[in-house]
Amino acid sequence: MRRRSTGALLAAVLSLTLPSLLQAQAIWRSETTGLFVSGHGARGAIVFENQTDNENGWGGGVAAGWGISQLVTVYAGVSGATIGLASVSDSYALVHVDVGARFNFAGPGSRFRPYANAALAGVAAGTDIGGDLFTISGGGLTLGGGIAYFLAKEVALDLGLQWTFDSFTEAEFRGAKTDIDLTATSARLSLGVSWWKGVGR
Repeated sequence: MRRRSTGALLAAVLSLTLPSLLQAQAIWRSETTGLFVSGHGARGAIVFENQTDNENGWGGGVAAGWGISQLVTVYAGVSGATIGLASVSDSYALVHVDVGARFNFAGPGSRFRPYANAALAGVAAGTDIGGDLFTISGGGLTLGGGIAYFLAKEVALDLGLQWTFDSFTEAEFRGAKTDIDLTATSARLSLGVSWWKGVGR
């Protein structure tokens, strides 16, 4: 009789606790809170105003920030690419610095976490002319998105696409600076790894 009572008690306890334990294990498949670090390789391209063909090249970048919640991560990042000129066999460096927010969707129950992001951007392009550096610089707005696939709870493969609406406002050569008004649209297709040091669980 005692064995039957003990067995019934255990069965009752398991029926109450096991579903919640299994649910807790199943739900937490991804983490987007706490310290955020990301690195990637990228294909960059830019089209200046009044141009129809883009100039493009390979590069990469890094980002770091903080996941405020499962939804919102604030970050700062820098990315660069060596861009080949369409008309001559030469190239220049294109660099973006972004400060913004990333919005991670689908929740921690999913390994696939699509995201969207928006950032204020600083942009510069530069090349060597006769041993001296010629640069143009300015600012812009970056909008983008992508998808992160979590290999482990805090580590994800990250595929993203960023569009920046660039406005170049200053040129510098041999220490002399001048104001300019040049607009462009640039894009970055990236593949890399993102990591969060979660504070959720």
